[in-house]
Amino acid sequence: IAPVLEFTQDEDASTAECPSKWNENMPLERTISQFSSSRTKSIDDTIDFLMSWGTGLGTAHASTRLHSFDGKHPASPKTWSDPSRTPLPYAPSMKIYCLYGVGIPTERAFYYRKNTELEEGQNQCPASPVDLPYVMDPSIQDPEQHIEYGVKMVDGDGSVPLLSLGYMCVDGWKKEHLNPSGSPVTTIEYRNENQFSVDDPLRGGPLSGDHVDILGNIDMTHDFLRIVTDFEVDKVQTKIVSDIERMAQRINDHPLGGLKNNHFKKGPIRSLRRLARRIVDKLLRRRPT
Repeated sequence: IAPVLEFTQDEDASTAECPSKWNENMPLERTISQFSSSRTKSIDDTIDFLMSWGTGLGTAHASTRLHSFDGKHPASPKTWSDPSRTPLPYAPSMKIYCLYGVGIPTERAFYYRKNTELEEGQNQCPASPVDLPYVMDPSIQDPEQHIEYGVKMVDGDGSVPLLSLGYMCVDGWKKEHLNPSGSPVTTIEYRNENQFSVDDPLRGGPLSGDHVDILGNIDMTHDFLRIVTDFEVDKVQTKIVSDIERMAQRINDHPLGGLKNNHFKKGPIRSLRRLARRIVDKLLRRRPT
């Protein structure tokens, strides 16, 4: 998987000569300086950076104080927001449907460069106290790698990359330790086909796969109504039109890839199932007839 961030110029000592308005002894400046010490940043590197700084207001305001992204720690209430580590509830009658659009170039990774906007009388310093030392590098162009103006583009729905849209649906939730009740997962992809409509010129038309416009996709609407009404629901079948299954296989084939069962063993899973069954049975027995 490509790095999320890449710096196109090597770190140098130019910011060290800047006036005190860019002070690397300050928390934000120090954090950014450490983060930019190497050229490429993976997803893990980026998450570590966000954990150290949080929302931009310091670690006291970071969501990571409540939620853990550390894969070395066992699953806990802090990992509930991570579907790759937290199993679905035991619900034997539950069915999962993943409906999303594909076929639209979507941002996946970014290239940055040192901010060399010059202020009069100064050299290689940020133009103002609020300017950051790194900015997007629009000079990076590589059509073969789908890089446009410093942005790596991949398949998706225009907002969410394909890997985030479909990986759990076609792979993660097919694993017992993440789907303990074996709930069936149906994945339906809608390839984007923009059509101009005089009545609604700002939207993508009845076959749009855009992140928002898909709410007006006629095929998705039909499938959604079948699911919620349980009428002709047998017509709602898995339909994959993207490369998501091959992507999932590549991840699983990597020595460090795949969602392996590191935190849940077969014994605890079976115990969890037995406990859940007893609770469900008690609730059903108490339900008034």
